[in-house]
Amino acid sequence: MWFTELAWPPMVILSMLMVVCGWMWSQRRRTSLLIATIISGAGIAGTWLIDELVVTDREQVTASVLTLADDVRRLDLNSTLRFISPREDDLKHQVELGFNLISEIEYLTITDVSVDVFGEGGRARSHFRANGRIHVKGHGDIGHQPTRWELTWQKEGSDWKVVDIERLNPITGETIATLSRGP
Repeated sequence: MWFTELAWPPMVILSMLMVVCGWMWSQRRRTSLLIATIISGAGIAGTWLIDELVVTDREQVTASVLTLADDVRRLDLNSTLRFISPREDDLKHQVELGFNLISEIEYLTITDVSVDVFGEGGRARSHFRANGRIHVKGHGDIGHQPTRWELTWQKEGSDWKVVDIERLNPITGETIATLSRGP
């Protein structure tokens, strides 16, 4: 587990240390200051490398939210269903019903993404807003639709799968019916 969510704070601290040690070395020419400068530089590179290589559960779920949203925007039912837990047949059916109602999604913007991991890393809850222009079969363009969602994820093997979907009122945050037109 990485000790900080962002790599920038340790990199900034190490950069300041490297500059100070480098400046002091240029004034005093002490070997220990040169070694501290080199170690600080290596620490910056190491911190960046570790940040790139370590993918936290929160980052995995966030990436899954964005990929799932893109699959929904493209109306790719099979790819979307891959994100739903195999044990959640009712949830899969609900997603299929939603796809059967929509003929086109012109655009879909995902904002306000937050992810909380709990249950010793085995579960996560993502919250996000999805705003888009939707065309409903039989009704045509129903215009811009602001929505707010909360998905519960469960780690199954190495993948995160959706086990619950809750649609929220975009203003009040109260739960509303998943397939309703809106608040």
